Amino acid sequence: MGNDYGGGGGEGSNDGPADPGGDEDGDEIDIICSDPTSTTTSSSRAPTTTLEQPKPTKSPLEEGRPMDNLRSCYDGGQRATNAQLRNTARSFCRGLGREGDVLRNPLRHIGSNSNLVREVNEELPANGQWPIHVVASLAVKPGCEFPIDYAKCERYLRAPVDSCNCSGENGKQGGTIENRCLKWRIDPQTFG
Repeated sequence: MGNDYGGGGGEGSNDGPADPGGDEDGDEIDIICSDPTSTTTSSSRAPTTTLEQPKPTKSPLEEGRPMDNLRSCYDGGQRATNAQLRNTARSFCRGLGREGDVLRNPLRHIGSNSNLVREVNEELPANGQWPIHVVASLAVKPGCEFPIDYAKCERYLRAPVDSCNCSGENGKQGGTIENRCLKWRIDPQTFG
């Protein structure tokens, strides 16, 4: 059974690499700022001065490479419906901040190994069953950043939903997707 997330993809697997939706968009080009230059022209009119606007520099922090993604399926614990996990992913991603803002963890430069973690614990209605909650999280590792992109965020969190517990659309137990810079987790839990 194939999947779009790389590896052999089955139950109880820790496969790699996994790409949650073709993340390569060509933004890896280095841009070097030039110094603003000033030119003066002479004519019968008053002299004018033109300043070139400096080009933005690429952040020194990494964003992670989708080709390095590794998926790990939990294959145990509480089961949830596909819809419950997708709704949690959507809510989590919108709660990260405004689209285009950047979550940065520059701590590598000062010798720390601490991750910048955003986590939410969503309580879901019982829907005729027992109540559950779903933990969704993003860990930005030292020296890395994640420009907030809701669609990309949801793709990362859907990867373990769509590529683990492949016997049907529901009965999902979650898992993680991780690369050098980012670790995404979605994990249904029971109240206990």
